[in-house]
Amino acid sequence: MSSGIAAEALDHIDFKRVFDALIRNLFLKNRDSDTDVTIDIESIRRATWLASLGSLGDESQKSIANAFGSLLYLYDPSNELYLKTCYILQSRSGNLVSSKHLNGLYKENQKLHNFGTTLDFELATHRFELGKDFDGKTIFFTHYQKSLWEKLESGVNIAVSAPTSSGKSFIIKKFIFDRIQKNKSKFFMYVVPSKALINQVSNELSKELKESALVLTTYREVECFDKNIVYVLTPERCMRLLQEQKDCSPLLVFFDEIQNIEDGTRGSVYENVIYRMTTSWKDSQFIMAGPYIENLHLSLREVIDIDLLEHKTLATPVLQLKTVLTVFKKSQSVKYKIITPTGSIVQGDYDIGKALYSKLSNSRGQALKYLTSVFHEDEQNIIFSPKKIWQRDGLYP
Repeated sequence: MSSGIAAEALDHIDFKRVFDALIRNLFLKNRDSDTDVTIDIESIRRATWLASLGSLGDESQKSIANAFGSLLYLYDPSNELYLKTCYILQSRSGNLVSSKHLNGLYKENQKLHNFGTTLDFELATHRFELGKDFDGKTIFFTHYQKSLWEKLESGVNIAVSAPTSSGKSFIIKKFIFDRIQKNKSKFFMYVVPSKALINQVSNELSKELKESALVLTTYREVECFDKNIVYVLTPERCMRLLQEQKDCSPLLVFFDEIQNIEDGTRGSVYENVIYRMTTSWKDSQFIMAGPYIENLHLSLREVIDIDLLEHKTLATPVLQLKTVLTVFKKSQSVKYKIITPTGSIVQGDYDIGKALYSKLSNSRGQALKYLTSVFHEDEQNIIFSPKKIWQRDGLYP
């Protein structure tokens, strides 16, 4: 389908009106508001038809259609029709990853609902195309992740540029684990930007790889090894390895957070290390990843001596909303403004009560503590606090 038709469908007033109402419903429901957002069934049906057209467009349009399915399911999780609609839109958008959160859809990988012969065939085909078996367990990729995996398996050198929530790190790590476990007596390089990440990454690798590899966080020569060696190093720690490891090249080299090559103070170290590695290790596969950076592969080609394929996306399987909250003293209320994926602005007010208003207005630390409490404890969020004391007061009792 033409992305023009998909874009026209998602820009239609009937779609945007329902999409915005679903976002308003989710926001208020998560804040325990008594305000009910009611959407008539005919409007939902028309918006769903438009979302279905959108799911066949480009990756940004698929992302919006996928978000619509999730929002519709969250509007009434007990509604079987909304459950099925959500799954169909996620499947067509190439985001079966999110379907694991749909209660009552599958049990032990067995479908609990019939969608009709044609749809059943379509959905089964998508599951087959996007599924990957790891040690007897099937993991589902997004279209972007599937394409990335295939390029990694082909052995090409690749620059991966995508948002953090695109799942690129998950795929790259899975690929690294797979390569290590399928080889013996090889060595691998995992380059991280900071010392703080060395322990985190090395612990993760050791836990996953167990006896199949020895994970080292500083360079030391291992004369004879019967298992794989994985070096987890900063660019600075790579220098010694480059000086002393001249007999063989690693099977794979992964640079995480490669955007640090543009850092004013450490950029030259990155450039030096990358150039020396790509010049010396012609048989190694190089993978370089970072958040979305325009023309990342072109920037890297200025300092490397290998062919590099770019793999990028702007899309994410995660629904992300930008929200601004403003507290008003006189009315003791909060005004919210949400910027939606379609570009619309959903705004309104809700009463927070006198007790909560007192916390928000009297102490910025308490205000920060409240704001962090509205998120689930298992979620990952970045909260900006202008002063350290507000951060300490807000996050710790």
